[in-house]
Amino acid sequence: LTVTYTPPATDSSLKVSYGFDEGSGTTLTDLSGNANNGTITGATWTSGKVGSGALSFNGTSNYVSIPRMNYDEITLSAWFYKNANDTTNADAIFGGWRWNSDTQLQEGLELRFPINSNILQFTVVTQNSTGTKTQKTASKDLVTSTGAWYHAVGTYNKTSAEQKLYVNGLLVATQTHA
Repeated sequence: LTVTYTPPATDSSLKVSYGFDEGSGTTLTDLSGNANNGTITGATWTSGKVGSGALSFNGTSNYVSIPRMNYDEITLSAWFYKNANDTTNADAIFGGWRWNSDTQLQEGLELRFPINSNILQFTVVTQNSTGTKTQKTASKDLVTSTGAWYHAVGTYNKTSAEQKLYVNGLLVATQTHA
């Protein structure tokens, strides 16, 4: 995967914003000023689709780990170019989800491809007013996810309880949280 991102204009309500145009290092800086920095594992900096920088994922255990975030409104956005399917681990464009077979022990969110897959998934764990957690995944089978640029956006809005996944500007999946 090669990931690029152009962050939105900064405003005081912004919880996290990642800029994929830094061009060096192993930290993905949170440009919102809230110190939710991500850690780059295995990926390398290269030129990208948008702007001067991008992360290149070679298909073998490369990912960006971000802090687990539980906010009322979430938007993740990234351009990516997938070089190969990872046959060992999931390809996490943004990985901030703690999985557990017991949903009540899960938290966070993730935008990823499962192991050796062309299916883009946006997973979000929510918690209702009584404390019960729900995990939902919006997904899109890209059929052939390697060798082309894609733009993915994942959103969640607590007020509407809707989680959405967009690919190349089109709404491709919606989940509703109870």
